[in-house]
Amino acid sequence: MGKDYQQLWNDITNGPEKAGAVPALGKILVDRAGRNFILGLGREDVELCMELSDQVSYDLHLLLSPPHTVR
Repeated sequence: MGKDYQQLWNDITNGPEKAGAVPALGKILVDRAGRNFILGLGREDVELCMELSDQVSYDLHLLLSPPHTVR
């Protein structure tokens, strides 16, 4: 396997507020092996993954919405 999911996850958990957290999560989620890695994490780590996903979704909503519709 060319990807070290554990190292990417360590980068995320050592500072999810850093800009590198979202790209690292994307590298993990891009294939089935990475998604299986996420599914094998403990509850707290899965909650962090969900928080990051929610933040990305919210940020995309803000970026893609016309300015007059964003509150």
